[in-house]
Amino acid sequence: MTTLPRLLLIALLTATTPSFANEDEGRIVTVSPAAITIGKKHPNTYKITTATSFTVNGRPATLAALKPGMKADVISEADVAKNIAVKDDPLKGGSLDSKAKKGK
Repeated sequence: MTTLPRLLLIALLTATTPSFANEDEGRIVTVSPAAITIGKKHPNTYKITTATSFTVNGRPATLAALKPGMKADVISEADVAKNIAVKDDPLKGGSLDSKAKKGK
């Protein structure tokens, strides 16, 4: 009889505990003039066009400002990026590369 309550408790804790295993999801993996790929485990690649707009920390930016490791949100239509909003700077600890260099 006590097995069922334990299983229910384990199931509840598992379902409500956030997973931090995918810290790289939502981060830029590669960026080129033609496309951007976000996320390593479940990558999404979006085409970049002359109509794609970019912001970094809420300010207008250019494609050149986007670097691997930056956290990005993409608004897209099909596989074409309409807007890419970056929320952090890889030079301030947001880069996956800088974490790797520190041995993390």
